[in-house]
Amino acid sequence: MSIETAVTNTLDLCGLAPLKRQQVVFGYFESLQPGQWFQVTTDHDPKALHEQLKSRSGGSLTWDVLEAGPTAWRVQLGKRVQESGGCCSGGACHG
Repeated sequence: MSIETAVTNTLDLCGLAPLKRQQVVFGYFESLQPGQWFQVTTDHDPKALHEQLKSRSGGSLTWDVLEAGPTAWRVQLGKRVQESGGCCSGGACHG
């Protein structure tokens, strides 16, 4: 069982330049430990940000849309907890 924790509640990206938004979100994401998350609020669809994070995350990204426009978007993103099988065969030993 995993315990998820928030690093901070919400990053408000409204009013930031697109490059600055990316830098802020990438920085927060990279500092997360597995199981941690934060929310992002923005004034435009974060679809491109989602794709960029997905390609950078190596499969560890979690992305949950909480609000989808038309004037505000809220997304909760975090790092997936890697489950351990507990044995050398990845669980096939039924032990």
